[in-house]
Amino acid sequence: MLGVDREFDIRSRHSTVSGPDEETSLMQSTRMLQDPTGRLLYVGDSASLAYLQLIRMIVEASVGPSDFTMDPSRHKIMEATSAIPNNIRPPHILPDRDTANALLDSFFTNTHGLIEVFNRAAFEKSVEACYTDPLATQSSFLCLLHLTFAIGTVLGTPLPGSKEDVIFKKLRASQYDRAELFFRSAKALGDPVSGFEDADFWSVQALSLMAVYMLAISKRNAAYAYFGMAVRSGFALGLHRVHENHFIFNGEEIRLRRNLWRSLFVLDRFLAASLGRPVAIDEEECSVDALLVFEKNDQGELIRVTDPNDGLDAAVRSCRIVGQILKKIYARRRISVRLAQEIWEQCNAWYTTLSPELAGGRVAADPNSPAQGIAALHVNLLYCHSILLLTRPFFLCLLSKVHGERSGLALPVPRWINRMSKYCEACLHASNQTIIYVQKAFESNYLPQRNPFVLYFLFAASLVILSNEFASIYPNPTYAASISNTIAIMRYCATSDPQATRLLFILTSFRNVVYELQQKKTEQPAMPAPQTLSPTSLNDPIGTIFKSSRKNSLAATVSGMAGNKAKPMAPPPLSMKTDHTFPTSTGPSAGASPAGSTPSMSQGDQSARMGGDSDTGDGELEFDQLWGWSAVPNTGSRGPLASGAAVPAAAGVPPVVVAAVAAPNVNAPAFSAQGSGQQQFQGFANYVVSGGPNGAALPAAGPPGYTAPSVPMYAPAEYS
Repeated sequence: MLGVDREFDIRSRHSTVSGPDEETSLMQSTRMLQDPTGRLLYVGDSASLAYLQLIRMIVEASVGPSDFTMDPSRHKIMEATSAIPNNIRPPHILPDRDTANALLDSFFTNTHGLIEVFNRAAFEKSVEACYTDPLATQSSFLCLLHLTFAIGTVLGTPLPGSKEDVIFKKLRASQYDRAELFFRSAKALGDPVSGFEDADFWSVQALSLMAVYMLAISKRNAAYAYFGMAVRSGFALGLHRVHENHFIFNGEEIRLRRNLWRSLFVLDRFLAASLGRPVAIDEEECSVDALLVFEKNDQGELIRVTDPNDGLDAAVRSCRIVGQILKKIYARRRISVRLAQEIWEQCNAWYTTLSPELAGGRVAADPNSPAQGIAALHVNLLYCHSILLLTRPFFLCLLSKVHGERSGLALPVPRWINRMSKYCEACLHASNQTIIYVQKAFESNYLPQRNPFVLYFLFAASLVILSNEFASIYPNPTYAASISNTIAIMRYCATSDPQATRLLFILTSFRNVVYELQQKKTEQPAMPAPQTLSPTSLNDPIGTIFKSSRKNSLAATVSGMAGNKAKPMAPPPLSMKTDHTFPTSTGPSAGASPAGSTPSMSQGDQSARMGGDSDTGDGELEFDQLWGWSAVPNTGSRGPLASGAAVPAAAGVPPVVVAAVAAPNVNAPAFSAQGSGQQQFQGFANYVVSGGPNGAALPAAGPPGYTAPSVPMYAPAEYS
C-alpha cells in the first residue's frame, strides 16, 4: 500500500570532486510525489517544489512546526479529477457561431506568444467552411476545433459587461464543465492517441493542444504524457529537420511546420523546468536552424522569415537559455560562477534584442485588445524565470549561510562570495519583477484565472520573496505590496482553478510564519539594500545589476559599528578587495554585520587561508559541506538546528540521531561571535515521516561509515 507516510531512501549521491572550472554541487532535492491514484511521480531539482521542500526544512528547524511546515497535503501532488460521470456522452453538436467566435478568439489571444500550432487566417477560413457545410468537414479538423473550444473556454477572460462576457457566463453556468465536454468531443471525433502508431501532422497538433489543455486544468502528468507523444510523432514526421525535406512542402506548410516545432520546444522547456524532468528535445539532435521560421521564394529556395514583434520567437530564444540552464546546471547538479557568467551573457543578449512591442511596459495592455499584452507577459515571465533558475542556487546558498550564522553555527565561506552576491540580488529582483508583470496584467483586466504558465511563474517568484523576508537577507521595500498582490491574484485565480487554491494556502501559511516571526524579533538585513528594487519599475532584472556591479559590490557588509546597530555603507567595487565579508569559522572577531555582531576578516586573510583566491577567481563552494552533509559519521555534538540523542544501532552501523528541533532564542544576537569553542554546523535534522516503515519514526540507518544527509534525495512532497 502506498501511503502518504512512506519513508524513502535518503542517501546522498553527490560528487565532491571539483572539475577544472571549480564548480559546486547542487543540493539534491528530488522527490517522489503521490498523486490521487497512489502513483509516485518524480519531481526534480528545477521544480519549485524542490525549492519549497528545502525552505520548509529551514523554517521548521528555525521556528518549529506550523501550518506551513506541517501541511497535511504536503506529501501529495495536485492532479485534478473530472467531475463529469463517465456515462455522460459528450455532444458532438457545434456551438452557435457567436460562441464559436468568442472561444476561438479566446484561444488565439491567450496562447499568443507561447503556442502557435495553426495559421490563424487559414484555420478561421476552415471554420467558416465547417459551419457552412458541417457534414463535409473531416473528423480530424473537428477534433482540432473542439480542442480549441476547450482551451478557449478554460482561458477565456472576457471584458466584464461585454457580449463575450455573456457567452462565457452561459457556458460556465452549464450543469457539466463545458471545457471538459469539448475535450471529450474532440477525443470521440478523432482521438490522436488511438491512431498514434500512424500519426499524421494533424495528430501532432492535436496532441500538443491536449497537453496545453491538461496543463490548464491542473493535470500536469497527463500533459507530460500527451506532450511526449507529440514530440515523438514530430520526430517521425521530420519536424526537427529543415533542409532535408523542404522540397516536399510548399511555403505555407513549411512555416506551419516550423511554428509547430517551436511551440513544442517552448512546451518542452516549460514542462522540464516546472517538473524537474529531462528535456524531450535535444537541440544537438536537431537542425541548427530548426527553431527558425522559413518560407519558399518563387525559385523554391528557403528564405528566413523574421518578425521582431513575434512573441513566439522571443519565447523560443528565452527557452533556449532555460534549456542551457537545465542541461548545464540542474541535470549535472553543479554550478560555478564562470558558468553563470556565460549564461548571463545570453540573458543580456536576449534582453537587448527584445522588441519594444514586447517590452515589459507593454504588459499593461488595453483590455479591449489584450493579445499583444499577453504576448509581452508570457515572454517577460519566461525571461524572469530563466534568471530565477540560474540564480536560485546562489540565493539558496546565501540564505543557508545567513540563517546558519544567525543560529550561531559556523558554515563554510564560499571563496567567491563577492561575485555570487550579485546573482543572489538578481534572483530577488527577478522575483519582484515577475510579480509586477502579473499584477500589471491583473490590473488590465485580461489575466486568465487558469493560465498554468503565469500561475507557476508567480508561485516560484513568491517563494523567493517570502524566503528572503523570512531569513532577512536583503531589505525589500516591495515585500508588503508584492505579497499582498500575489495573494490577491491567487485568490482571484482560485475561484475556478484548484491548483491556485492549493498554492494560495501554501503562500498564505508561509506569509503567516514570516509575520509571526517578525512580531517576535526584528532582524537587520544581512546584506545591503539592492538599488534596483522598486514596486513599479519594469526594467531588466539582471542587466541593471551587472551594469552597476563594477561600482557597487553587494558582498560588502558594514564595519566600524558600535554595538549591534547597522549603518549604511557604500559597497566597494567588484574589482577591488573588500575588507569585510562573511566570516570564516576561525576568523578573528573584527567588525559587525548589519544583523548583529559578526566577526569579519579581510579579503587578503581569506585569500591566504583559501589558497590565494581573489575576487576575480572562480572559487569552489561545496553545497554538501554548506548544509552539513558528511561522508563519515559524526559522533560529536550537533548544532542547535539539529540537536538530538543518539539511538543505539546494530553492530557496524553508526548511531542514528533522533531530530529534536530547538526553539529559537529570541534574545540571542542575530550573528554570534565565532570563537574557538563554537559548534560547527552539522546539518538540519533528517526529514522523518512519522509512522514510516521503520516503525519508530526514525531515519533509516545507513551502511557503515555513512551518515544520512540532512536533505533527502527522495522524500514525500507537497501538493503543487
